[in-house]
Amino acid sequence: MPKVSAAHMQSRREQIVRAAIAEFSANGIHSTSMAAIIAASGLSAGAIYTHFSGKDEIIAFASQTAISGVFAGVEHALKDLPPQNEAAIFQLITAGINEAAVSPGFIVQVWAEATTNPEVRGTAAAAYAEALRFLSEYLSRGAAPESSPDPSDELSDEFSSGPSGHPGVGDDAGAPPRAHEALPRARSLLALVYAHIVQRAVLTETEGGASEFDVAAVFES
Repeated sequence: MPKVSAAHMQSRREQIVRAAIAEFSANGIHSTSMAAIIAASGLSAGAIYTHFSGKDEIIAFASQTAISGVFAGVEHALKDLPPQNEAAIFQLITAGINEAAVSPGFIVQVWAEATTNPEVRGTAAAAYAEALRFLSEYLSRGAAPESSPDPSDELSDEFSSGPSGHPGVGDDAGAPPRAHEALPRARSLLALVYAHIVQRAVLTETEGGASEFDVAAVFES
């Protein structure tokens, strides 16, 4: 019997998972049977069970594929661009989501699965942690350097008014963030990305959903 290469095995696994994701997206994870996945894959039942022990393992692999795909290509794209602000980063991430093969609806299903499935929860948590690490490091690189605060400056900032007339908003409101602000800013950015995915899953712009441009404008206001 000829030896099957690792590349061939991986290709078959991806073929099966693509079929499963299509079925999960259309019918729901728990409403999709193994028979439906087998039929959609175009492979025999024996071939399916050669690569996966059953539906639970397919769900876990499909979940990893979906969640990792949320930020696929973003890190590489940002490396090839000059430093970007949060509005531009948000639009870059959401553009990738809009063009991805995996639908927002399936990603939301995966997050729902994570609430009761420890393996899927671990995958979701790891993907979030990696995205947070990258974004906080990226925002830190473009941050203004830290400096020792001058008490008189703090007092002045507290009562100063910028162009908007709001207390505490000076002329440097659009300046780069301080390094210690990078982590909370990255968390806020990810929260908006996740909210965008949920909204895309249940609302269209014509139904009142905000577009990625609407959300990006929040960073620029």
